[in-house]
Amino acid sequence: MTDAQHIKEHDGPSQSWLKENLFSNPDQRMVLEKGDIILTQGVQNQRLYYLESGQLSGYYQPENDEVMNLFTIKPHMLAGIYSFFYSKGSSYTTVKADKPSIVYYFDKSDLSEEGSEQHNEFLKHILPSIVNEIYFRQMRLVQSTTEKHIALKQLYKAEKMATLGQLAAGLAHELNNAIGVLHNKTNWITEKVKAYFSSQLDKNVYKYFEKGLQNGQELSTSELRSRKKAIQKKVKMDDIAAKKAARLDIEDQELNQIIHNGNISDLEQMSNFWEVGLALHDMSIAADHTSHVVKSIKELGAQDHKKAEEFDLNVSISKALALVKSLTNNIEVKLDLETNMLITANEGKFIQVWINLIKNAAEVLIQNNTTDPEITITSLTRSNEYDIFVHDNGPGIPTDIMTNIFQPEMTTKVSGISFGMGLGLSIVERIVVAAGGSVTVSSEPGNTTFKVSIPKS
Repeated sequence: MTDAQHIKEHDGPSQSWLKENLFSNPDQRMVLEKGDIILTQGVQNQRLYYLESGQLSGYYQPENDEVMNLFTIKPHMLAGIYSFFYSKGSSYTTVKADKPSIVYYFDKSDLSEEGSEQHNEFLKHILPSIVNEIYFRQMRLVQSTTEKHIALKQLYKAEKMATLGQLAAGLAHELNNAIGVLHNKTNWITEKVKAYFSSQLDKNVYKYFEKGLQNGQELSTSELRSRKKAIQKKVKMDDIAAKKAARLDIEDQELNQIIHNGNISDLEQMSNFWEVGLALHDMSIAADHTSHVVKSIKELGAQDHKKAEEFDLNVSISKALALVKSLTNNIEVKLDLETNMLITANEGKFIQVWINLIKNAAEVLIQNNTTDPEITITSLTRSNEYDIFVHDNGPGIPTDIMTNIFQPEMTTKVSGISFGMGLGLSIVERIVVAAGGSVTVSSEPGNTTFKVSIPKS
């Protein structure tokens, strides 16, 4: 409802009386051009103005400050009420036409004598307009206060992010050199070990070192258990040996030959060198990821112009799981991911997204001693986006922090359980939004799900 509608619908009779008796004299009709002034701030006023058509605005200029637009007057509204009835009669604003307008006015000198029937009739019909004036001033004050409150909140957030960015830049600078050394030395060691093993190891053993180095741990916890049980059904083997065979994902024919020849030590050797390859694989991923983490923290609150490249979201999730596997050893991790989820973005940043979400879920499950802890990662391909769901069966997120869960200072960590600056989910949101996507959360006891939606490339 507009201001004019409010007056006409609630005070129609009074408005009609005022127009007929006060604002219908053709000699008191003003045709205004855009910019014409009818009231001047600080200047005495002896008139009431009625806007027939067009639009007026009231402006206030504090001493040595900029002009502020305080209110707008639309057709069938009055101007000058305050100064007309105020004993000193000075207008507190300058009122001018925003566009060509027609205004009628009424002089205070034309008022009937106080106490007369005509004066009482005037007061009776002017009172609703005064009430409306007070109402609209109050609404304008509420609006102005609300806008100021929102602006201050945004300013506070901007200042906080700027401070956080400065701290993050300092932290990143301190870590950058050390991470560079770790990254370079890991690659150097990997090449040296690979060259030595390729010349010294039997090819059947070397291929498992290379498998661990190239692919890492490919099977999930549940898949390993299933593979282990399948192996023990086919061949007589203790739990430790069966687990090693399962981790190697060794083919049945090769495993049968090892058992048949009584060379269980070969299985032990294969497993050892596979683990060496796996360790170097995870070290390389961790070094790359740590570099991305430092860059992301440094860029928190700043623009990111890094060139994007195409990658598969499945691969980024697998790399993330490799980096947090020490946390998920005793947690059932289930994957149900669709294939070929290709996007164009920074893979390292999305590895960071999955690490934060999986790590948060795992820590909550651990610290609450959740029975049969479980993390499930699923995906859904839509016509224009991919939806990734990271679900856990933990106690849920407290309702009092749900609304601020992505704020930089927010953390769900319990003191003493793990390191947490409250930046993880803030960075997750920043990375996803920068890629054109969104992240949401729903939570109740036993069912917490973070949904990451990412547009297709």
